Amino acid sequence: DTAGIVTDASRPTTLKTRVVASHQQVVRIDKESVDGISAPLVSKMASYIEAMAKKVREFCSFVAEEYAKRDRLTNTTGGPKVTYHDSCHMKRVLMIDKEPRQLLEAAGCELVEMKDADKCCGMSGLFGVKYAELSMPILEQKINNIKATGAEIAACACSGCMVQLQGGLDKQLPGVKMKHVADILAEKIGK
Repeated sequence: DTAGIVTDASRPTTLKTRVVASHQQVVRIDKESVDGISAPLVSKMASYIEAMAKKVREFCSFVAEEYAKRDRLTNTTGGPKVTYHDSCHMKRVLMIDKEPRQLLEAAGCELVEMKDADKCCGMSGLFGVKYAELSMPILEQKINNIKATGAEIAACACSGCMVQLQGGLDKQLPGVKMKHVADILAEKIGK
């Protein structure tokens, strides 16, 4: 669908940025000055951005809201012992930290908070690859914090963090599984 795309072949972009967003999607942002762009075109662009923002939701916040509407956001028991890692973008940018925990408890998990659950795991997009010598000590501390909980599962809601944490668990704590909150919910539904 290209209905919301604004094009103007006479205006070259001044800066192109590629961003690796949550779940490793690549987004290209072309920045340019609004100088010389007609007010109607600026208004059209702003309307499109506002409309898109209303359609996009983070998984855990959306599902927790839907569960709450149906009285399904209640603690159940009998599930595995789980600890949760807050990804930097969810906690600090989206301000989402309660919802993933509520969903894990609703899935019957025994939630055990790790020390510094909201500290970075060392991945941070390409940081973990480009600056591995800085990233690995951060990851090692995170894995030690997971180990101290005695959890069977380390959960999070960010695929970038999952890649980093899985690598650390494979090396330091192979008996602990890494799972996305959505996978834990799907397993509960499947039972």
